[in-house]
Amino acid sequence: IGFLLVLILAFLIYKSYRQKQNANKILLRKNNLIEIQKKTVEEKNAKITDSINYAKRIQEYIENNLKVKS
Repeated sequence: IGFLLVLILAFLIYKSYRQKQNANKILLRKNNLIEIQKKTVEEKNAKITDSINYAKRIQEYIENNLKVKS
């Protein structure tokens, strides 16, 4: 009877270990996807910021030229 209890306990521990491994694989995939999405957002944010800064420089140039002509 003792051997049977140890066998059942070993099976339960193994089953729990496999479930934890599967959960970790799922989390790793999700983390990788989130990292890719984060990089995409950072790249788009940088492009938007660059575009805004470029537009500001153009606007400042135009404003300065209008003040000089006035």
